[in-house]
Amino acid sequence: MELERLRFQNPQWDNINNFQNDPILLRLKQAQKILKNPVQEKIKLEKERVYILRGPRQIGKTTLVKTIIENLLLEGKNPFEIFYFALDIGGLRNEEEVFDLLLSYINLAKGKKATSQFIFLDEATYTRDWQLGIKKAYDSGILKNAFLLVTGSSSIELHKGGERLPGRRGPFSYENDLEMIPLSFREYIKNLAPQIELPEPLEKEHFTQELVYKNAEKLSYFNNELQSCLEKYVKTGGLPLSIVDFLKNGEDKISPEPYHVYLQAILGDILKSGKNERYLREILYSILAKRFEPLDAHLISKETSIGSHNTVSSYLEVLEGLYITKTLYQVRNLGSSQPSFKKRKKIYFIDPLIFHTLRAWVNGAPNAFDFCLEFLKDPNSKGRFIENIAGIHLINYYKNVCFWRNRSEIDFICSYLGKPKAYLEMKYQALITDEDRKGLKKAGGGILLTKESLSQGKNNIVEIPLHLFLPQIE
Repeated sequence: MELERLRFQNPQWDNINNFQNDPILLRLKQAQKILKNPVQEKIKLEKERVYILRGPRQIGKTTLVKTIIENLLLEGKNPFEIFYFALDIGGLRNEEEVFDLLLSYINLAKGKKATSQFIFLDEATYTRDWQLGIKKAYDSGILKNAFLLVTGSSSIELHKGGERLPGRRGPFSYENDLEMIPLSFREYIKNLAPQIELPEPLEKEHFTQELVYKNAEKLSYFNNELQSCLEKYVKTGGLPLSIVDFLKNGEDKISPEPYHVYLQAILGDILKSGKNERYLREILYSILAKRFEPLDAHLISKETSIGSHNTVSSYLEVLEGLYITKTLYQVRNLGSSQPSFKKRKKIYFIDPLIFHTLRAWVNGAPNAFDFCLEFLKDPNSKGRFIENIAGIHLINYYKNVCFWRNRSEIDFICSYLGKPKAYLEMKYQALITDEDRKGLKKAGGGILLTKESLSQGKNNIVEIPLHLFLPQIE
């Protein structure tokens, strides 16, 4: 491969100071607030590490990579020990060109006395069978002293890529699959309100409603601050562009740019997946119209011009694979942790700003932020949307989360080691009635997530405001 193609993306090779002029790093230095994502603490710069870093577009994967490179250069590393290549702009077509890329760099590095290699392949899923090129390079021994970090925006493609590299990801492969997702509410607080003293995050195996309630009582010292943070979070979400823009505008509004950037990234990935905008708009319109009520592909196909539930299912799979939505299944029966895949399911949006962006696009709203504010004025709509936020947090925390519905309802049944661990019901409203406790009472108790009420009631049910609950989980 022509070395000029490698040199183009590695300006530090010509002059170590050139890297400081990278546009991403310059924007980062000009930002009013530099946000930290917890995933960066999990990356260990050791040889024989092959990390696969997944996450939605515009989440900050490239910024993280460029920051790691900058730190390596500041530590005094030989510039030729560091190799960055973005496959989405590099024009690589297949696994053979990926192997050729790695071989060309390794040969160049050895000629420049670079005894170790730190290799960063960005947006790998833009190249067909990229993982086979890495496999060939690993099997040939040229990556023996290398650290390798591969990023991408499709969880499906990257997961498949990792599966095709068994035994070739070093001795720590169980640690090497990373996800960079939008900031949780806890991480949002740590970044924007560090003066709030948060308890240690709850461990799943030690999760009890007694401990959750005790922590909530302590957090109530910061009740007003946490309520204010939640009000901001439902607008900005945990995505860096929207948060920085919101702060830049004096926490007054979000300009059109973040919505446009995220929308174009989503639509670009949808088209790359072989899907079209018209079907996507119809499917999203149908999902949004249900206001997080259970649905399935058959129902959506009947409400759209698509007709085929198999086509709808393929779109839903892509939406989840691109970190746009998550699916919540019903349990087979109360007391079980087994999901029923045939029953209707709930579809949640992975981040508030993604929800607001797509809702504005589907409805043709000219100003997404104003459209968001209008939506949040309706207490019922806001309450259902808050359920989405709580659901995503619990899915990210517990992984195995379902819901139950049969006359009464339990919004979240969180399981650990194959057994139900916690029952939670969302009632984001000022007044709580006995009817609101009905589902938890039937389950033998649980946590009622509320808007304001903090109390230990009857029937083994505790009531905890959402803004005092979410900071306890990561």
